[in-house]
Amino acid sequence: MDLTVFQQQRPHQQTQQQQQQQSFVIDSGDDDKAAKKRIDSAIAMKSNNQLLYISLEYPLDHIYLPGEQITGTINISQFLLSSTSKQSTARIDIHLACSFRVCEPSSNTKKQSVFKVMANPIWISLSDTNKAPFSLTIPSHLPAYNTDDKSINGRIEYKLKAVYEITDLPLSLYPKTSTPILISAQIFTADPDYTTPMQNQKEIMITIPRDVVLKKSMTMLRKGDTGLVSSRLCIPHSCFLPGESIPFTLYVQHIAPIRQAQGIHIRLERITTITTSAEEKRSVTTMRTLTLPLLCGADDHTTAINSSQQLKIPGSTSPTIKTNKLIPFSIEYRIKALVNMDMHHFMDDIPQRKRDRAYNMMSKMIMAAAASTDQQGEGPAFLYNTTVELDLPIQVGTTHAPVITAAPKHHSLPYPLHTAPSSLPSLTSPLITSPDQYDDDHSESSAQHHVRIHRFDSDPLYSRSSLSTTTEYLALPSPNEVDMSQRPPSAPPLADLVDPPPCYLPS
Repeated sequence: MDLTVFQQQRPHQQTQQQQQQQSFVIDSGDDDKAAKKRIDSAIAMKSNNQLLYISLEYPLDHIYLPGEQITGTINISQFLLSSTSKQSTARIDIHLACSFRVCEPSSNTKKQSVFKVMANPIWISLSDTNKAPFSLTIPSHLPAYNTDDKSINGRIEYKLKAVYEITDLPLSLYPKTSTPILISAQIFTADPDYTTPMQNQKEIMITIPRDVVLKKSMTMLRKGDTGLVSSRLCIPHSCFLPGESIPFTLYVQHIAPIRQAQGIHIRLERITTITTSAEEKRSVTTMRTLTLPLLCGADDHTTAINSSQQLKIPGSTSPTIKTNKLIPFSIEYRIKALVNMDMHHFMDDIPQRKRDRAYNMMSKMIMAAAASTDQQGEGPAFLYNTTVELDLPIQVGTTHAPVITAAPKHHSLPYPLHTAPSSLPSLTSPLITSPDQYDDDHSESSAQHHVRIHRFDSDPLYSRSSLSTTTEYLALPSPNEVDMSQRPPSAPPLADLVDPPPCYLPS
């Protein structure tokens, strides 16, 4: 009986305890009304997009190269200044963020953060100014952004982000702003790796379709016999800028004096590769095609085709992007030559027997059917056993000469770019950090140096900058100069910035 009464009274006792706990929470909230009001104010400020914005020295369509500097000012609204009037100084963090996204509508891949370039924070006096000038040096060997080419199913994007830190507030409530930045890789045509001539040569055995008597040498080619034919594709160098023509020479050696009205097919192709955890997707796009006649002379049955202006790279072509551990995306280019060595058309009219004429007609019908089912839908159709296929890789560059910079290397930086593994905490690298540590933070400050950037007049980017441009460089302090007491309590720990792993591209 006593036990039953106890069980009936226990829920009542728990209800009283809950009421006491609720009363205690309400009383505690009365004591923290000021903190709650501060957080509500921060949330209201965060919803206002005009609190903070970035003004760049150059317009948004300006293209930066590695080694150059991004300069401008961070503008702070009066509302934000008045909301933080209790602070005598304010800290602004700036970083350059790189991300990669797949542009296919059917793809489920989300935008992937790749890395962030951090800089020292900017400290300003709230009573003196509402603008904070900044300068951020772009590291070397960054992958290039993509042009707005809808046929490319991957995109590399850069954004410059600024974060206004407010003492005693969580990071998610800091006012933030960002602006897109166009950064092109430093791929220059004068690189010794690209100035060496290249060639590709192949030989195939073809079957003689009918009896042929060569008038020049009075040699008999018997039907069913085989002969060796060859072709060689040569280019003087392998790096070109968008809008330039690709010079090439094609040599053909045959066993008979043949003529083909559409015997040579030259293509400029782009190979795009996207690697995910599930698969590697590779797509080939023909950007330019060139159809030329094939005429092998009666003397030595050879020909040489020289072209310097006919195969042109489109002006909006994205530069070459090589895949690496950070970015699972690559763009490569190549020249492909298809040479039709078929022996059904000769330079001289050689009499044909009736069965040979029927064979020729059947071959033409087969080639016409192949042309109608060609995926590209353009150019002649080539039969596999009579076609020589050649290809040479080329690079689509960004400038004729490298950007020369006198920027000092940070903490003996031999690494062109790196991310930070979470297993190696340190205070020695405030430059690059992993994108997964926190979403928007860290940035820039003092010490000035000068750097001169030189470009050729023929550089497609020359029109947007002078021949000799002087910019400011803000050097990073050593780890010993970092004052731990200057960071607000709610800022991310400096332990998030770690030593660099090995570089992913050769310096």
